[in-house]
Amino acid sequence: YRCERIVELHRSDPDQEIKEYCASQTERAARRKMELQSKLRRGLEQGNFVFRGQPTAVSALGSDLTSAAKAQLADAAKEIFNRYPDAPERVETAIAERFLSMENLNAVTSAIDPLGLVKKDAGNAQVDTDNKAIVCIRDHLDRTGTIEGKRLQEHFAAAPFGWSPDTVRYIVAAMLVAGEIKLKVSGREVLVSGQQAIDALATNNKFKNVGVALRDDRPSNEVLAKAAQRLTELTGETVVPLEQPISQIAVKHLPQVQTKVASLPGKLIELNLPGSERVADASQEVADLLLVDA
Repeated sequence: YRCERIVELHRSDPDQEIKEYCASQTERAARRKMELQSKLRRGLEQGNFVFRGQPTAVSALGSDLTSAAKAQLADAAKEIFNRYPDAPERVETAIAERFLSMENLNAVTSAIDPLGLVKKDAGNAQVDTDNKAIVCIRDHLDRTGTIEGKRLQEHFAAAPFGWSPDTVRYIVAAMLVAGEIKLKVSGREVLVSGQQAIDALATNNKFKNVGVALRDDRPSNEVLAKAAQRLTELTGETVVPLEQPISQIAVKHLPQVQTKVASLPGKLIELNLPGSERVADASQEVADLLLVDA
């Protein structure tokens, strides 16, 4: 420090002898730094790491300070982030969107589902809601209620989890497909994995302001059966009485129905016939349904 301070104070002096002296001080400072680094390293290599009150000799972990420090950090990380093995993948940014775009879970591959959240039983694929990662997020939502996507990602990025934000989004996508959660997007509730959900979970930036909450209002089997039956009659397609297939068929066909009946209220009024308000109300209900992917 003294050598460098001398150079700092006199570097602009025009005297040649002083310039030469400053140059010698710069060289001396460099030598002193090398000596200091060597002494510090030797001292550290002869010392101990202390983690949670337990000392470990540096020499017992590696042949040099750098390798020993890496070994110590690796061991400490296993204890600090002890829930990391529940979701030990840093998935690609697009995984959540690709997962939500799957119309048939039987076609899901390990490339789209790296954590194996989908399980197959007798040819029937469904999201495993007992998966440890899903249980962790469900328990947190149960304690906190509705939470913004950014805060949810921050919670699971910290100890004891250490999960990547992209991984959290992907798990949330699987929970939505399973009917475990609902999203709140611009004041609207999104319950199924349609275009609204894809847009909300496509990137971390889009997800940060999306509300996430547990879902406790699933339709009964009777309601699902009636919806499937009515859509089958309306569209001619066989509809499975489950939420996801029902919403997919509705999103596919309801816009066509809406177009067909759009001009009907005006025609009924011209002909002085009843029913224009009923048709207008039905058309508005269809529009509202499509806003949240039916």
